[in-house]
Order: sequence, then C-alpha cells, then structure tokens
Amino acid sequence: LLNPKIDMNILFSPGQDIVQLLKNGKIELGIIAHQIDQEGIECKKILNEEITLITTRKNTTKVNSSSQLQQCEFVTYRENDPLFASYIKKNFPRIQQNKLQVRYSVNSHKAMSQLVKDHNFYAVMPKLSILEDLRRGQIIEVGPSEFTSPLYLITLNLQYANKRTVALVEFLNDYSGEIEKEFLKKISLD
Repeated sequence: LLNPKIDMNILFSPGQDIVQLLKNGKIELGIIAHQIDQEGIECKKILNEEITLITTRKNTTKVNSSSQLQQCEFVTYRENDPLFASYIKKNFPRIQQNKLQVRYSVNSHKAMSQLVKDHNFYAVMPKLSILEDLRRGQIIEVGPSEFTSPLYLITLNLQYANKRTVALVEFLNDYSGEIEKEFLKKISLD
C-alpha cells in the first residue's frame, strides 16, 4: 500500500459475509463488489476494475457468440462466481449459465491462471490479477473486454470509528482516484 504506517490483514470472503463481519465488529472496513445501503454503514465507490475473458495462448479464437462460449471449458473463482455471472450476463445475455462447462472452481486467482495455462481452460478474471501473465504472453484475452466492475469501501459510521480506521478511510478516499488511475495505466500497458 502507499502508506507505510498502515498494517492490514486481508481476508477474502463473499460480500454478505464482509458486511456481517463489519457489523459484528470483527473487521474495521471491507471492500465489496456491490453497493449497499444499510443503516450505520458507509459505502463509497473506490475503483472500477476491468474484467476480461482469458485463455491460454494456444487458443487463438475470439469468443464472440453464445455458441462459441458454450464450447469453452471454464475455471471459476468459486461455485456461483458473481464476477463470472456478471460478465456472462453483460456480454452474452441470452445464454443460460447452466449450459456452460465449468470444470473447476477454485478460491485463488493464481490457481485459476495456472489451470488456464496448463489445461487450455477459459476464465473470467480481474485484469489486474493477470497483468504479468498477459505481458508475458502466457494467457490472452479472447472475449469482449468492455466490462468493468466497481469496488466499494464499506465502514461503520465513522463518527464511532477509532483513529486508525478513520485515517485509513481518509487515505483511501483521498487516493482512490490515484489508485484507479494507476490501475488504468497498468492495464493500458498491455
């Protein structure tokens, strides 16, 4: 992170679990993929993350139709992966997800990328997670990439937060535009 005084532990959980952990005082803030409107919780968009369909460089055909998509074998982040579902719904609105061939569901972007490279699978992933593999040419983008997913910072109402949480939230608010610019700059270097 950009501030050496900030020490954080990172926990990956579904959005509803993050909201519950925040309400129960188990975490001080969270980052989720969907905006929420709940009493006592502040929610602020901090980043638009580009999402893309990838495969190994051995598969060179672009995936532009539902019939092409149905021929692909997928790796997803988890069963009922919301990012995968959103991407498919946005880019292929007529396809039923249960018609797609999901071979593996794993809880790691690194594992997803490795399965794609080793077995000619396809995956829907945040572009930032795979920048190095894209730059090395180990994986390629093959589907419509005009899809972004917002990320939201959630905290309990800050009037009750400790000084450290307030400082971190202020830092993220102040630099969220810069974080997004750096993210977009890295993506455009592909």
